Amino acid sequence: MKYIFLIGGYDLEMLEIKKILLEKGIDFLDKKLSWGAKWTDYSEYFELTKYKDKTFVGIELGDKEYMPDDAIDIEHHNFDSDKPSSIEQIASLLNIKLNRWQNLVAANDKAYIQGLESLCATKEEIKKIRTADKKAQGVTPEYEEKAKKAVEKSLKWHNNIAVIKTDIDKFSPITDLMYGKSDKLIIYNDATLNYYGFLPDNLLEAFEEEIKKDKAYYGGKKSNGFFGLAKSHWNKASIVEQKEEIIKLIATDMYSYHIFMFSFRWKTLGDNNQSLKQKFNLAGFQEKLFSESKDWERSKNPDKQGSFELQNASNYNEYNYFFDFVREVLYDRGENLQTSVANTNELVRHYNYIPADISNSKHSTLFYNIKVEGEIFSLEIDSILLNMYSTGVGVLSFHLRNKKHPDKEDILKINKLGRRIFPPFLSLDNTSVLTGLETTRNKKWLEHVTNNEIPEAIWLSKLNKIDLNIYEDFSDYLYKDNFKHGPFQLPKFIAGLFPEKFFFTHEKEKNSNSKIYLRPALDDRMHLVSWYASDFLMNTYQETNTCQGAEKYGYATDDYWHNFIFMDTWRTFQNKLELPDYLDEHTYTRWIDSGILYGMSRFSFVMLTRSHAPKFLIRHLQTMYYKMVELVLIQRATLISFSDEVTHVSDLIHNDEEKSLEKIEDIYKHYILFVNKIYFREVTAQEQGIEIYDMMQRIMRIPEQVKDLDQEIAELNSFASMMQDKKEREESKKHTRLATIFLPLMTISGLLGISFLKEESDKQILSLLSGSSILIYGTFLFLVITLIFVYWDYLKKKKLHIPVIMLFFWLSFFISLYFIKIFQL
Repeated sequence: MKYIFLIGGYDLEMLEIKKILLEKGIDFLDKKLSWGAKWTDYSEYFELTKYKDKTFVGIELGDKEYMPDDAIDIEHHNFDSDKPSSIEQIASLLNIKLNRWQNLVAANDKAYIQGLESLCATKEEIKKIRTADKKAQGVTPEYEEKAKKAVEKSLKWHNNIAVIKTDIDKFSPITDLMYGKSDKLIIYNDATLNYYGFLPDNLLEAFEEEIKKDKAYYGGKKSNGFFGLAKSHWNKASIVEQKEEIIKLIATDMYSYHIFMFSFRWKTLGDNNQSLKQKFNLAGFQEKLFSESKDWERSKNPDKQGSFELQNASNYNEYNYFFDFVREVLYDRGENLQTSVANTNELVRHYNYIPADISNSKHSTLFYNIKVEGEIFSLEIDSILLNMYSTGVGVLSFHLRNKKHPDKEDILKINKLGRRIFPPFLSLDNTSVLTGLETTRNKKWLEHVTNNEIPEAIWLSKLNKIDLNIYEDFSDYLYKDNFKHGPFQLPKFIAGLFPEKFFFTHEKEKNSNSKIYLRPALDDRMHLVSWYASDFLMNTYQETNTCQGAEKYGYATDDYWHNFIFMDTWRTFQNKLELPDYLDEHTYTRWIDSGILYGMSRFSFVMLTRSHAPKFLIRHLQTMYYKMVELVLIQRATLISFSDEVTHVSDLIHNDEEKSLEKIEDIYKHYILFVNKIYFREVTAQEQGIEIYDMMQRIMRIPEQVKDLDQEIAELNSFASMMQDKKEREESKKHTRLATIFLPLMTISGLLGISFLKEESDKQILSLLSGSSILIYGTFLFLVITLIFVYWDYLKKKKLHIPVIMLFFWLSFFISLYFIKIFQL
């Protein structure tokens, strides 16, 4: 064989390569070096005569400028990090096939534990590989013990970066202990430093010269790699200095973004005969809101001033994303964008919540606080928006920035518990369950619900101040009198945004001056739009495996991805065999290879990216995708509202047919408004937007619900037409009967008139009588009778019937004519 291999620094992969060379009888040189081995360590062999006909193959050696001519460099670190692992390159060079163990060794060296998981390694296999790797590096039980102490005593968090100082020189036992607990990990001692995680371009660019001089190194994938400062090139002070610089380069300003959307049905109460337009009067709502509160203003601009205008790039991008006919319902368009053709004032109105003490201060920030198991998750409020629609639905949304809580489990708690508006159920003790007797004391009603289904409290605050008017701890649900009319009570963190008793939530509610009735459109939760950045999760989800037969991305079998989509802290879909297909149905994967993943459920729209993903992606979620979610949410809530109205009309049909006809006509007009102005099959020309919107509507079951409601309203309309036809036929029969009754009189009057006019004297008498007071008084009398009959008919049927008016008019005329004949005789 013409090759002579030079063994680099020892680790499991290097020992496995050495084992392969021994088995194949291939020459190699081994000086039993540690990490940081160089070509110069073998320079004494380069001029030896016995190696003159050999090609040197260096395995992971530094100082590459000193490698002999025609030598082969086996490397997959630094600028060669895109190459296969060293053992895979050796196998290719020697034209041999690696076995299962060797493939696992290669995966471990290239992508650590995630690489092993991508090959469907079992827990036992992972443990064996990691134990063997650490042993190859010289890690002893003493090292393991010191690693545990370092994690316990020295672990510090800088934003979302875990930083650990240690006195051991082998870091692998610490990385094993920290696996899955942090996206970004820095371990250092007085001589060296290693960073593990996503490798941003700015980090590698900042140390480009040091990497060229072998004073720094990096390896693995960019998405999941490592970066280190080489030993013997740095002193204690410079290590600390570079640590701070690396933290600045890899840190992120915001870990997640959350939008909680409370969708509700509303109406203004009046008399029982009011139309839907009167019930859902936006002008009346605004007048009441502005007259009682100074904290709300009608606007939708980031600068919180005026109606929507194209004032900046963000506004332009958002507005241009949607079709023009869709913009009508999404924006309160300002004077420059408003047209006479598309004036949406009576369709939708948008409002911002801006308390005076916040808007007048440059340093005050409002926070949305969630208390769970004694820990407070405090999220910075970006905005609070209220969107009111003339279809009888509205959306109140909290837009929140998370700058303090990087842990992935914290994100689940925020999403699950921060969106609750009232308890989904109350706790029962075992005795109550087993006996059927209500023995659970009211003080225990929230015992098992709190911290599992609802938080301990939700409140809004400025800095650390707590206003009890907007502090909701759900304690009102410990007293049955508070929910005797129904389970829903408007939580204080929402009610506190409005004037006192601005809304009422139950028709039997007493001592309320409000006329605005509000009910949740869905259930006890707010809808969620959320973004989270995690390099660790994205690395896991991008890897493909065939662990369950078919090749799947990692997200399809991951419990966390399920929990993130469905806003839970444990997997509620307890069928692991069907889980991949179930998650595929709720995941949008067009950009997964670029590190972007979307998930959707009936209550959520979530996006996962890497920590250094382009910032415009977050802006898209805050604007375009949020708008699409709200539109679909409004569609769903409006459909529910219409179904409710249809049910009420169906009940009314049995009691008052006339009134039910008017209600059906009213519903139909508003439904046409909904179909033309709110329910869209497409909202944008962008391919990704089309696909996401289609997926949202499918998951929300909007097309099916529209089809069902179409049928319900069509049946109502058909019934109304049938009732109207029946009514007209009955009126026609009445007219026919009346005409039949008076036909003899009309005939006699006609005959008398003809006979009287035969003689000249009779014509003279008729001429005298036509101007007489008798004719005038008689005609006036019967015209009055006609008007009385017409008015009586109107009071009874609330409608003027022209055929009836004509009947009474002609009846009066012929009766008057008949009296004239009598006077003639």
